[in-house]
Amino acid sequence: MLRFNEMTKNNWNEYKELIAKLELNFHPTIRSEEEDYLEILSEENISKVAVFDTMSIGAAIGFPLVEDQMDEYFVSQELRQKKLFYLFKINIDQQFQGKGIGQQLLSELIKAAAQKGYEKMIGHFRRNASLALIKKFGAAEKGVVSNWEGTDEDLVFCELDLARFAMPQPEEILVTVEHTIPASMRAC
Repeated sequence: MLRFNEMTKNNWNEYKELIAKLELNFHPTIRSEEEDYLEILSEENISKVAVFDTMSIGAAIGFPLVEDQMDEYFVSQELRQKKLFYLFKINIDQQFQGKGIGQQLLSELIKAAAQKGYEKMIGHFRRNASLALIKKFGAAEKGVVSNWEGTDEDLVFCELDLARFAMPQPEEILVTVEHTIPASMRAC
């Protein structure tokens, strides 16, 4: 059975082996350290872990961008006016790739970000399955960042509008309907 759990600073130890394994698959030269993850998890992050039966098989990790991170992540002046959520990583264990799990995992993360009021999800993507995946949800390519973190690799900057993923709040669902009886149907 597939389920999606929250990953927080409190349950980090439960998932850190998975994250270390996924890091090996992410990029040959870019590695995030445990301290990086703990810092992200201490913020108002949204992170989901895909769990199949009892085995953790993937993770999607994101965090809100704050003003002092905007230059580092190449965010335009126009976009800075929005409440932004940065998709830091999404990765599925290699033996579970190609089964739609990444799409379900990203869907869970997108819904959670939209429900918390984020207007846009942004991220930098390698030209691989992660770029194709975010585009399935309607993300638009907004540019390319050359030589990402000194890797000689160009990453695609994408932006996803979260408004269409936000669930209406209960008070928005309630509608008052006045019932009127047409004159032709009234009893005499």
